[in-house]
Amino acid sequence: MITVGTPDDDFDEDDAGEDFDDDFDDDESDAWLDEIDQPGTEHRRLDALVGDWQTTIKLWDDGPDEEPLEFEGTARRRWMLKGLFLSEQRFENPTGAGVYRSLSFIGYNLMTALYEFVRMNTESTALSMETGRYDPVTDTIRLSGNHSDPATGFIIQTRTEIKVLDPDRHTVVIFVTEEDGLEFKEMEVLHTRKTQ
Repeated sequence: MITVGTPDDDFDEDDAGEDFDDDFDDDESDAWLDEIDQPGTEHRRLDALVGDWQTTIKLWDDGPDEEPLEFEGTARRRWMLKGLFLSEQRFENPTGAGVYRSLSFIGYNLMTALYEFVRMNTESTALSMETGRYDPVTDTIRLSGNHSDPATGFIIQTRTEIKVLDPDRHTVVIFVTEEDGLEFKEMEVLHTRKTQ
């Protein structure tokens, strides 16, 4: 049972501000708010992913012990919303039965100090969401999360690694952890910058 008091119950105007810090600096707060919506160093790390790409995909759809399905596609990435979020559109035709499309957004959350990656595609009504950090030792952005597997309906654990090889090539590798706890590489995508 929830009891709701009236506005006048036990209210002492002299105590109204006793839990607040008298040293709170409005100028410091304003400075932080001015910075929180500005792209930073972490956003600049994503600049290498901007552009139009030819993609070569290896998909281990039937598990790690099977030969991967190999096919090609395209990807386009552009900065949006003041350069805070990188959008990605992908077009692939893995089986010849129809075009697979996906839309993704990646950004860096200055409040949590984490990269955040959201993906959606034409094969599921579920969003895939991952968060992670940049690993300076391997020069890789490492993300992890959970999403609903459209084939089984189960929640599965995923891990994504984004690594820039040079100005015109980078890889996106996706790992999946199955119900038995074993992780395997589900997809590897090599991006090669399109030439004019």
